[in-house]
Amino acid sequence: MRHLPIRVVKVGGSLLDFEGLVPALREWVNSQTPAIHILIAGGGPFTDIVRQIDERFAIGEINSHWMCIRLLDCTARLLVLLLPEAELVTRFEDLETYCRHNEGRIIAFSCEQFLQHREPCDDEEPALPHDWSVTTDSIAARLSCAIDADELVLLKSCDPPPLTNAPHAPQLALAGYTDDHFGDVAAGLDLRWVNLLSGEEWWI
Repeated sequence: MRHLPIRVVKVGGSLLDFEGLVPALREWVNSQTPAIHILIAGGGPFTDIVRQIDERFAIGEINSHWMCIRLLDCTARLLVLLLPEAELVTRFEDLETYCRHNEGRIIAFSCEQFLQHREPCDDEEPALPHDWSVTTDSIAARLSCAIDADELVLLKSCDPPPLTNAPHAPQLALAGYTDDHFGDVAAGLDLRWVNLLSGEEWWI
């Protein structure tokens, strides 16, 4: 039986360039209400290199996509090095077990196995495209749905763009703050955006 809520936290790849990432991330996690924290790290400069290689050698979007997904294993492991209190989990089945029995630990989740073997098997939603239009924003949203998370938080290095109405997922996707698919994948989720550099937060 689950005792704590599940909070999926996408740690934006741009934050890997933030010198104060470790204390800011640790302070943010410690300031939250008790929960099972599942961290998914973006690719940041690692995926930028793949994009440059694709532009130079035309390796194709599908190959580039899966290279980037494999690099997310590196950024997940990097999170564990930066936050030794976090535990690395690489299999979705193990993640489900942690969510049933974990009492407040921090999990750094490597999502390759989930995307290869579990995410395409969802009968209600089509698999995410295997191209440059998908980022860890939508991957974190898809995982949040699969794990029945209570909240999805996007930690980024900038504020959302100014919008005429209160921020919501489709608006932010259209404004380029998230990827193109986030509005559809995140529909119905309890969402929060945080500029980790300033500490400012926005809710839906």
